[in-house]
Amino acid sequence: MKFAFDQISPEIVVEILGWLSPYDLLTVKLVSSRFLYFIQHNAICWIKARQNVGNIPPPPSGLSESAYASYLFCKSRCLCCNQMTDLLPVSFPFRVRTCSETCTRQLFAPAKMYTISLSPQSLGEFPYLKKYLPFASWLPYETMTDDSVVYLHRHAEILHARFIVMQNERGLTFAEEEYCKESPLRQTDVAAQMKHSAALYKWSFGYLTKRKHVTQANQNMIENFVRQEGIKLTRLNASAKIQQTLETFGKSLTLNTFTRDICWGTLKDLRPCPELPQSHRGRIRCPKCSKVFLPGALLDHFRIK
Repeated sequence: MKFAFDQISPEIVVEILGWLSPYDLLTVKLVSSRFLYFIQHNAICWIKARQNVGNIPPPPSGLSESAYASYLFCKSRCLCCNQMTDLLPVSFPFRVRTCSETCTRQLFAPAKMYTISLSPQSLGEFPYLKKYLPFASWLPYETMTDDSVVYLHRHAEILHARFIVMQNERGLTFAEEEYCKESPLRQTDVAAQMKHSAALYKWSFGYLTKRKHVTQANQNMIENFVRQEGIKLTRLNASAKIQQTLETFGKSLTLNTFTRDICWGTLKDLRPCPELPQSHRGRIRCPKCSKVFLPGALLDHFRIK
C-alpha cells in the first residue's frame, strides 16, 4: 500500500474511490492507516460515494460521514429481539432497526410500550405518561396511519430522568430555568431531524427498489451460469462467498460480473457431493466429463480444456 500511495497522485486516488459506495469506503478504511487517513481527510470521497447509491442526503448535524454510513448500512441490533440485522432503519426519526415484520409490529404496538402516545386517550389509559408531556416538543416522532403521533419511550425517559437528576441536585427552580433556556434549541434540533428523516424516507424508497432489481439481476446471472456449467443452483447458493457477494453488491447497487473461475472457486466452500464415494469426499465432479478433481485441480482441468 505504501508503494501505491507514493506513486499515485491524490487526484487519481479520489477518482478511484469515487466509484465506491459508503459501505465500500467503510471497508477500505480498514485496509491500511494510509487509506483511513486519506478517506477521513477528503470529504469528496464520501460525497461521491453517497451519490453512487441514489444520492443519499448529507449527514445530519452531530454525525460524521463515517458514522452516518455505519448507521445506514452496517449491522446493529434489533430494538425488539436484540438480533443483529443489516436492514435499513425501520424509523429514521427514532434511528432504530427491526429485523422482521413481527418486530416492527411490536415496536409500534401500544401494549409493548416501545413507543408511546401522549394523546388524551393514552394519558387517560396510562396516567403515568403525563410526566413526559413537558418534553413532547423535544422528541422526534412518527406519524401513524391514523394520524396519531408516537414517540420512542426510551427517548422520553432519558429526558425525564435527566430533569429529575437536575432537580434533585440543583433544585426545582434551577431545573425549570434550564428547561426554559434549553427548550428553543431542542425544538429547533427536532425540526431539523424530522426534515432530514423525511429526506431519508424519500431516498430509501428509491434505493430499496433499485437494490431489489440489482440483487435479482445478480441472482439471474448466477442461474445462467449454473445452467451453462451443468451444476446445481442450490450448491452454488450454499457458498458463503456467493451470499456475501450478493449482499455487498446489492448494498452498493453494483451489477455483478462473475467469471467462470470465480464461480468455480466458490465451490471450495461447499460440502462434498453426497453422491461421491467416501474416498472422494472433498472433491468435485467435473460437469463436462464426470471425472473427480480437487477444487484447485478442477480449475486447471477447465483451463486445459
